[in-house]
Amino acid sequence: MKTSLFLLIIITGLAACKQKQTVDATIVGRWNTSFKNGSKVLAVFRADGTHDYFIDGKLFSNGKYSFANGTLSEADPICNGDYYATYRVNFTTANEMQFKVIQDTCKPRIHDLDGIKMIKE
Repeated sequence: MKTSLFLLIIITGLAACKQKQTVDATIVGRWNTSFKNGSKVLAVFRADGTHDYFIDGKLFSNGKYSFANGTLSEADPICNGDYYATYRVNFTTANEMQFKVIQDTCKPRIHDLDGIKMIKE
């Protein structure tokens, strides 16, 4: 009986590990979300390291970014164009990502981005 229970626990653990595989995804592209206040957001990340943020169809901000090993570093003139904030990006699927603040001194950006999920167009 103990052996069967132990075996069941091992199999369940292995199955859970298999489901937690890393998703092969890129941040480059067009991503949609809504801010906490209900505004519709489009984020455009280009392969050349530039990005634009549109809110309710109007350009809100643009800047530069880098992305490596699941970490996004970004700067924009709204929060000091020379300062790069860092966020962990978790891809739940190749078409869905979620941000988690690592380091950012810009409180409005933290408010809007920390925990937000974006869906790829």
